[in-house]
Amino acid sequence: MNDLLLMVGIVAVWVVLQKYVLPRMGVRT
Repeated sequence: MNDLLLMVGIVAVWVVLQKYVLPRMGVRT
């Protein structure tokens, strides 16, 4: 169960990075 939660957490962080952090840094996705 912990592995599932870990994967969900990583995916959530990745989505947030792509939507909010990268555009602010001027990175083209």
